[in-house]
Amino acid sequence: MHLFGGANYPLSPNATYAPPPACLRDYDAVRRELGIAVSVIVQPSVYGADNRLVLETIARHPDRFVGIACIDTPLNAGAAAELRAAGVRGVRINAVSGREPGLDAVASSMDALRAAGLCVQVAAPGGRALPIAGALIDAGLTVVIDHFAMLDPAVPDAADPLLKLLDTGRAWIKLSACYRVSRSGPPRYADLGPLVRRLRDVRNDRLLWGTDWPHPDFSGPRPTHASLTSALAAWGLTDGERRMILEENPPRLFGAPPLAVRTGA
Repeated sequence: MHLFGGANYPLSPNATYAPPPACLRDYDAVRRELGIAVSVIVQPSVYGADNRLVLETIARHPDRFVGIACIDTPLNAGAAAELRAAGVRGVRINAVSGREPGLDAVASSMDALRAAGLCVQVAAPGGRALPIAGALIDAGLTVVIDHFAMLDPAVPDAADPLLKLLDTGRAWIKLSACYRVSRSGPPRYADLGPLVRRLRDVRNDRLLWGTDWPHPDFSGPRPTHASLTSALAAWGLTDGERRMILEENPPRLFGAPPLAVRTGA
């Protein structure tokens, strides 16, 4: 999920959209409705590398959040370790706009990211995430690929390279923002079912789920929260597989939130 803080958090000069505020109080209603205990706050592209909102939210609620940050300059080992201690669990490359902000900074920070145990999250349309992810995996990093890799579900063969990455064990795929990818649409997003089942058959222990709340920079109909969770069953995932994706896989990748780490919980 994302947060947008309004006037106290000015947008980057490179922002490609201007989101309305989406505060923690608004998200809490979603969290209660879906029974979410721990959330991953992903730094949105509109703030560039100004990660204050992510870090401040984790600091206020260290039992409920971990984060994904953005960087625009290389990290040394100390800076990467500080991010980890503050609750950050990875850094993001967002290539949706075509400018691929963060790519050079990540490429220059690989040693520090590996040492701190930080993953790299990649968002890019039309399968463009796959070569980026492949290069990072070859360098020994763990990669999270956003939104079904934004592959066209009408082109089944397009998923073949994604399955190969998943089979390495270093790639994690997010079953998120199905409304951005599906052509058949709500409430079942049925055309994504074949892709999800292929992913499940390769590594169901490397699948994640997310709301992508508050669905920024999306002009279509807003999905219902219920449809985002019920789609997992509609795609043919069993109760055990849904439990793995929703409850077991996220802490395996992200670890505990910082308060749990400090208290030994």
